[in-house]
This record gives sequence, structure tokens and C-alpha cells, in this order.
Amino acid sequence: NGGGYDAFMTGMLDASGAEVDIIDTVSISGLPGSEGLGNEPHDHDHGDGHDDEEAHGGGHTLEDEEGHDHEHADEGHEEEGHEGHDHGSFNEHLWYSVPTMTKLVDEAATHLGEALPEHQGEFESNAKDYKAQLSALQDDIDAVKKEHGGEKVAATEPIPLWLFDDMGLENVTSMEFLAAVEEGNDVPPLVLKAAEKQISDGDAVLLGYNTQAAGPQAEALKSTAEDSDVPVVDLAETMPSGTHFADWMGGYITDISTALEGHKH
Repeated sequence: NGGGYDAFMTGMLDASGAEVDIIDTVSISGLPGSEGLGNEPHDHDHGDGHDDEEAHGGGHTLEDEEGHDHEHADEGHEEEGHEGHDHGSFNEHLWYSVPTMTKLVDEAATHLGEALPEHQGEFESNAKDYKAQLSALQDDIDAVKKEHGGEKVAATEPIPLWLFDDMGLENVTSMEFLAAVEEGNDVPPLVLKAAEKQISDGDAVLLGYNTQAAGPQAEALKSTAEDSDVPVVDLAETMPSGTHFADWMGGYITDISTALEGHKH
């Protein structure tokens, strides 16, 4: 990942002294705020592309709105899917960015082709097939943006923010709320009250709810949404076993689209 999500892996590699090829997804993402965050010592010129920065509308960091300096480590995180990653200010949930995943497919195919040149054609063919699936997801994302771009949404955690951004949806939940829930900390009462008021006042047309970090404040925001007839879209940080990424992320894209279509603005 390279964004602090799996910092323990970097530590293990450094300690082992192993010579392995590393793909640092943050470094190749080109997402706003990613510059200089990657852990990979790039030995070659793969993944320079930063051409998606404008498409992400400035991206999301956990310092964007409030100016809070969330220098978090991994303490206090017991929820499944959160163990052992070090949250900085960058939103490291890159698998919710389909353009980034497309870059990762290209990067993986290139690295594998260099390591096993006799299979390069096979890697390239597989990458082409997989990118076709991701392209179909991107088409669905673009369709949501065309129909609903500019609409405001809420979230209990930062995980869907790159996807929301690609859909042209504006997150209204404060980064202070999102960061506290992500870290397993208590949301300050006034921050929780403000987030609930946004929902009850109709400022958001849906709530993205992380089912893997369901603390009391996140539950409170979900209850407010349900009481206010604001659709709740369940999202997760990790894929269920045996699930393919395109199917998993495609399901969330469909769920978000359906919620937006069904909500009375």
C-alpha cells in the first residue's frame, strides 16, 4: 500500500534484508496528497503517472477540513480490517479508487514481465482482460457522476471517499469525525451533534457506513440516517474470502447508485 496501511510490511522487509521487488501503490497512484508518501525505493521509472489528480478533485486527507494534525499510530484499533496500519493524513484506502487499481494492474504486469520475461505476453493479456473489468466499473462510476455529481453525502469513516470523489459526490462529514471513528476513539460530542444535524437536516442524500468499524458514534449516525429516511449504504474495508475485486467493488457502486436514485431529494 505505502500509505501507512501496511507499514508493518515495510518494517519486516527492512529487517529481513531481503531483495524483493516492491510495488508501492501510493507512489504510483498520482492521487492528491500522495507525493512523497510512498515507501518504495524506486529503481526504475514505472508508475510515474500523476494524470488523475484533477479527476480526483483535490483528493482527501484527514487534515483537509479542520486543520487537525492527526498523527495517529495503530493504537486502540481492534476492529477487523484495521489491525497494524498507521493512519497518517492521507486516505490510504486506495482500493476504493478504480483509476488507482487500474494503474496497479499495469504496474504488476510490468514487474512480472521483467521478472519472468518468458511469460510476459501472458501477463500482458491477463492485465488487459482485468483492466476491461475495471473499465466497466469506471463507466458505471462516470454514469453516477453524470447523473448525481455535486450531490452531498456523509460517511462514518474515510474508506469510500476516493470512490465518492470519482463519482463527483461531496462528503460533508467532518474529517474530525471520520478520523476519530477510524482510530477507534470517541468523537467529541459537539462534532457528533454536528454530524447528526447534517443528516437530520437533509444535507446528505446518503450515508456510507463502514460495517467493520461500527463504534457507538458511527451507530448513532446510522440511526440518525435511518430515522431521517436517508439511505444507508453498507461498505467494508476488506473483501470477503473468495470474492473478486471487480464484483465486490461493482456491488458497492451499484448500491450507491441505487441509493442515490431512490432518495427523494
